[in-house]
Amino acid sequence: MNILPRLNYLFQMLPCYLPVSFFKTTNQSITKFIWDNKKPRIKFSTLLKPESKGGLALPSLQLYYWSAQIRNMLTWITNRQDSMWIQIEAQSCGSLSLSSIIFINNFGEVGNIAKTFVTYSTLLAWRDCKKYLGISSQICSHSPIVCNPDLPKALSDANFNLWHTLGIRTVSDLFHQKTTTLKSFQELCSEFNVPRSNFFKYLQIRHVISSFTSKRRFRAQLNEVETLLATAQSIKGKISYIYRLLSEKGGSSFTPMKIIWEKDLCLTISDELWAEVCDRVYCSATNVKMKESNYNFFYKFYYTPMRLHRMKTDISPNCKRCTSERGTYMHAFWSCREIARFWQSIHTAAQEILDVQFDMTPCIYLLNAQQDFVLDPD
Repeated sequence: MNILPRLNYLFQMLPCYLPVSFFKTTNQSITKFIWDNKKPRIKFSTLLKPESKGGLALPSLQLYYWSAQIRNMLTWITNRQDSMWIQIEAQSCGSLSLSSIIFINNFGEVGNIAKTFVTYSTLLAWRDCKKYLGISSQICSHSPIVCNPDLPKALSDANFNLWHTLGIRTVSDLFHQKTTTLKSFQELCSEFNVPRSNFFKYLQIRHVISSFTSKRRFRAQLNEVETLLATAQSIKGKISYIYRLLSEKGGSSFTPMKIIWEKDLCLTISDELWAEVCDRVYCSATNVKMKESNYNFFYKFYYTPMRLHRMKTDISPNCKRCTSERGTYMHAFWSCREIARFWQSIHTAAQEILDVQFDMTPCIYLLNAQQDFVLDPD
């Protein structure tokens, strides 16, 4: 239980860049440990997902590393007075601030960033995180206008330096608040006192934004992590919060299982009913073994005779109980005549206890899905 805190301490204290390949190798070692050097029965990516997305919330070292690096970037935003190193790191950014470097993709071309080991390592980790979030090649609305290597060099002349002095520092300053509508030149003149002689510069930057938008290289909206970086007031408790944001990214592992169970049950399960089934995968019992068994059954973790036969042909594919039918997953847990007697006794007892008559279906007993009846709460 104390391994993860020790690693998190190193992630926060050591200003080293750890590439994605490092964590791939680490995950392979963890997989071998979990499955005792045997073939994994559940994908490692599925185990890493939170329970709300069908995983087991196995800690992801890569996401914790990225969270620690993003937390370090929050000190650039909050500008903590007790962080004396911020002034040292800021000197490598040239005329830009540390907070604006976060929203530049080609940050290695800014000032002496590439020669500053600590700052550059943090930004490399942020670059990998943006690639994971799918926003690595896009320019966001908080990107600076002046001295931004992501934008054409024509936007770095003296007139745009004047705009920076007047308060037009980022691309978002050119848009109406919380909209994707670009402000007119008259509105910029009224709000920021932009000289009327700069109308050509306005047309120039408007064309750049329009061109980037048509090529899907511009984003007017920030994602949740970027919003945190843009609005953070403190760094307390932010690693856990950032980790949750990153772990929620991606689809749910429940979705492909829905198709598999529908095929086995020969019916169509509604999205509402499937959501209820997924909520019950993690039962409320405190017994860990019971939770593990429920999870394993839902993901079809167990080896059936048919599955073993595909691995090794000299193993019989027939059910070990009745020895006459194919040992599929549904047969082993439901339709075998030996186990059918067990389910019939359970069904009879359930109807007597609940005082409700209902059909005995695998959807109810295997997935705990109340499909055709509702119990009276009284």
